[in-house]
Parts: sequence; C-alpha cells; structure tokens
Amino acid sequence: MKTGATTPERPSEIGPFTVFAWLWAAGIISHMASYSEPVELVTVAMFVLALAVVFGVYRTRAFFALVAVHVIYVYIRLPRVPNHSVIAAAVDLTIVGAALWSVISTRNSHIDTTALYRIFAPVVRIELLIVYFFVVFHKLNSGFFDPQHSCGSFMYLRLAREYPLLPTGDWFRPWAISLTMLAETAIPVMLVVRRWRLAGLLLAF
Repeated sequence: MKTGATTPERPSEIGPFTVFAWLWAAGIISHMASYSEPVELVTVAMFVLALAVVFGVYRTRAFFALVAVHVIYVYIRLPRVPNHSVIAAAVDLTIVGAALWSVISTRNSHIDTTALYRIFAPVVRIELLIVYFFVVFHKLNSGFFDPQHSCGSFMYLRLAREYPLLPTGDWFRPWAISLTMLAETAIPVMLVVRRWRLAGLLLAF
C-alpha cells in the first residue's frame, strides 16, 4: 500500500559500505564512552548521528554527516587528542574526498555507496597498514623493552587490575612486552594475507 509518507532509509541488503558504516559509528560511540566525553553541541551531534547510522535511520546521509562532524570534533580538540583519533579523522577525510571525487566524476549528486566503498576502501586499508607499521616501529627502543618502565607492561597491569583473571605479578611484565610486540606485528601481516584476514581482524579487536 502506497502512502505519501516517507520512511527512513533502510537498505534491502547489507553490503560492505553498510557494515563499514555500522562499525565506524559503533567505534565512535565506544570511544565517547571510554573517554567520558562532556555534553557539548559537537559531542551530542556526533552521538545522535552515530546512533542513526547504527540503527539504520537515514544511514547514508547520517554517515556522511557523522564523518564531517567527527573531523570537526578532532580539529577543535587538537593537539590534545589521542593518536587514534587523528588517524580516524584521516580516514574521515579519505571518505569525504572519495565522495567528492565520485560526485565530480559522475556529475551526479547521488552517491552510489557500493562504488564509493570501492574507491575509499583500498586507501583506508593502506592507511591502516601504515599505522600498524609505526605502531611496531616506534616500540623498537630500549625503553619499551625495560620491564620496569615500559608502557607495555604498565598499561597491561593497569588493565589486569580491572580483570581478576589476568595475572598481575611483576613476573608477567616481560611477557606483557613480548606478547604486545608479537600481537602488533602479527596483525598487519594477517591483514595482508587474505586467508588470515578475518583472524587478524579478531586479534586486532
């Protein structure tokens, strides 16, 4: 039955763009919860748009608005933002650039999200691999491998205190450092090898 009312955009099938948009929005919500963001116009807008993406309410338009607002959010907090937020803003700009290229090249304001995903996904994958290269490279120093002063052991022990099942003794400090290096080196390798890609994503998660 046809009516004059409009309904929120709900794609009939779940494609790569939908999955990416959902995960990106969920990641932003998770970040906001982890850092106890204050109630401001930019954080409220970001949270509402992320919820719209997660629940599929005008998902495509909400997603583009979300990445734009997230760039603004990171910009106004510079330079006091976590490294991963800067990387996320770089991904946002990659997506915006791909969308602009799609509009200019097709001379059509309607964006085919499947085609858009094919444009930005390879670039984002390269950005992710570059990030993981430096994640490992910058740890190759004597300070990181010092059990008493390494941020690897310090951050692990801080986390272990919240989860009683994890060992918290000083004897585990060298293991925390070694396992950190092993995991963070394995992740980009697994992401490159197609058969290991899903396992690499789960390990990164």
